[in-house]
Amino acid sequence: MNRPDDTRAQLLADALWLAGHGFAVFPCKSDKTPCTAHGFKNASRDPDRVRALFGRNDAGLIGVATGAASGVAVLDLDEYRGPHVAAWFDAIREHVPATVTVHTERGGRHLWFRLPAGRTPRQSSIGRMARHVDSREEGGYCIAWKPRALVRADLAPWPAILDRALERPETPPPARPAVFVAQSATDGRYVEAAVNQAIGAVIGAGVGSRNDTLNRETFALLRFVAEGRATECLIVEAMAFAGQTAGLTHREVAATIKSAVAARRATP
Repeated sequence: MNRPDDTRAQLLADALWLAGHGFAVFPCKSDKTPCTAHGFKNASRDPDRVRALFGRNDAGLIGVATGAASGVAVLDLDEYRGPHVAAWFDAIREHVPATVTVHTERGGRHLWFRLPAGRTPRQSSIGRMARHVDSREEGGYCIAWKPRALVRADLAPWPAILDRALERPETPPPARPAVFVAQSATDGRYVEAAVNQAIGAVIGAGVGSRNDTLNRETFALLRFVAEGRATECLIVEAMAFAGQTAGLTHREVAATIKSAVAARRATP
């Protein structure tokens, strides 16, 4: 589709601005698919090459090649797919530094990060961290919905918590439960706050202490079951989510939670 001359001029100006700030760019159509035969492999930071690439009539968006080509990675949250995406991110939010965040056309979010020095970019992933949560790194690209917002100095380094989430097994963790049996609204908020705190403690635990933390936090939360303020099933699901998001295997999570449940049941 042909675009007005002023729109094309602005698109080129934005592409050149990004290239001048170290982002390898290439043109995409308005449906986000590449205009060029080789997509992100055609991305460039060279001004003359960028002018040639964006001289096409079908160029409607700017694609940024992620990974080593631009020194960036993007966390892609498809929040329009359902509340489970926001729930997943809320559970790790305190471990994710503030960075440039761009809302997408369909209602998702792109969190842009710079790749820390010495870190080898990982391959882009789809649903590896959680359902409808993707990472854009090596071998991928991301649409620059707001090109001038991508100020490199404002990009936080890609956090370790996301690397750990990428290392977990292929099977997605269970969705984080959001509803608890409670005697009142105030009581429900108290239980949910305690569960959120426990999830954060497990996700934030260092290597070598995750199993112990999962066991301890699960045991502590199970007191709500005896008090009639939550069901055992919901506590188990929440902590399974925390354990697998932290990078523990399904077998490790199951064994640790089973131990905590047995210990709580044996407690007078």
